Amino acid sequence: NHRDWNDEWQRAIVISDRVERACESVRVLVEFEKKITTIVKEMVEDLSLLYEKRRYVIQTKGIAGGDKYRYKNIFLKFVRDTRHIYRDDAFAAKAAQNERKGLSAYYNLSTDLAVPMFAVVTYLGWRIIATPVLPIQGQQSLVYGSDDQGRTVRNSNPKVNHLMMRAAKKMNIKPHRVGSGDQMIEISSC
Repeated sequence: NHRDWNDEWQRAIVISDRVERACESVRVLVEFEKKITTIVKEMVEDLSLLYEKRRYVIQTKGIAGGDKYRYKNIFLKFVRDTRHIYRDDAFAAKAAQNERKGLSAYYNLSTDLAVPMFAVVTYLGWRIIATPVLPIQGQQSLVYGSDDQGRTVRNSNPKVNHLMMRAAKKMNIKPHRVGSGDQMIEISSC
């Protein structure tokens, strides 16, 4: 039985008392960062081994940002430009930091959006981002955004759309059309 980091985090960020919410969310985040730091060190040490001998092997797919791993209830992404999307690893690392900043901005808005916990660990020059594994069932639960690099963009849940529009207004993000061809759709995020 693995620790459900996402459940702990989601419970912490909805505590009504601000001080208690801050204390509990920091406690969960610190414990999560401690756990992933151990994993990251092992992952980096494994780089010198043949792929077949590594403790951590690629278990998920995706295009942007680097190789993706799942360890128990933790999703990890080795921030590298393996597909030459960012031009080099340094720009991929900046994109990872911008992901963290974006999530922090949504978190700090104190809306009803459920924001995932997100941590970045750098070890011996390698940057790895980590989130808890989220309760997502592929396209059944994707109601806002894209999981195929923007070829298909969804905005199918009125409540989520309303929350995203409220958040965008607070962050001065103008709703805009994304997608391609006749699949263009308006969203309120970046």
